[in-house]
Amino acid sequence: MFSMIISAGTNMILNPIFIFGFGWGVKGSAFATVISMIVLTIWVLAHFRGRNSVVKLRLENIRFDRKILFEILAIGMAPFVMQIANSFVQGLINTKLIAFGGDLAVGAMGIVNSVATMIVMAIVAINMASQPIISFNYGANSFGRVKDTLRISIISATVIALLSFLLVETLPESIVRLFNSSDKGLMDFGREGLQMALMALPLVGFQVVAGNFFQSMGKARIAVLLTLLRQVIILIPLLFILPDYLGLHGIWLAMPISDTCSAVIVVFFLVNQWKKLNLLVTSPLF
Repeated sequence: MFSMIISAGTNMILNPIFIFGFGWGVKGSAFATVISMIVLTIWVLAHFRGRNSVVKLRLENIRFDRKILFEILAIGMAPFVMQIANSFVQGLINTKLIAFGGDLAVGAMGIVNSVATMIVMAIVAINMASQPIISFNYGANSFGRVKDTLRISIISATVIALLSFLLVETLPESIVRLFNSSDKGLMDFGREGLQMALMALPLVGFQVVAGNFFQSMGKARIAVLLTLLRQVIILIPLLFILPDYLGLHGIWLAMPISDTCSAVIVVFFLVNQWKKLNLLVTSPLF
């Protein structure tokens, strides 16, 4: 937690100084980001080299185990692929927005992305808290605790997503004003984008949790598949098809349609895994 605060805090302090104080603009923001990363690196290295660290960062403590290394890579593949997919899809969306809505539509998408990111990050925080609990108890054959953690995570994520959905759908103009208060065109695009693109937001919470759930149990292939469903496998074809018939509305609608379709598939995997956990609880391995 302190590491996150130090990095983000340094960035927040340096950004206005470099951007406005020194007049460096976007370049100033880039410098602030790099410096905050350097400060974080120094802090983390100092911790793992210090007396309070349980695992000491020393050359003699570094041992490469091929089996463990590949397991780590497999588990980390889902978020890695997700980041690449997000970048690719965002580029595709911007291309479509420029073609069917122009610069204002791209600006509106920036607002939609910012709002969606804040909501999803709250759900990701739940994932970060639940992942070690699920992994430890699954490895210890405490399958009842795995089920309890999954249940609590899904409920919490769904509550966050549902409340966010109600806020976005009832107060879209107030949210857009946080980013823009003068351009009426951007206001109209932003309001429409928020209400349409995030229509299926209540379904997103448990999907994000599901990807993390399978990743926590070492089921990397399923985790990658569920992660790619929303953002790549279903969304990309919709982005090529719908705008030709519905124009800009087709771009906005591609997102909730993708969320809804992928939710159905995610439910199938979750229910199937839940049944397996039930069997393991009643008939433990040891």
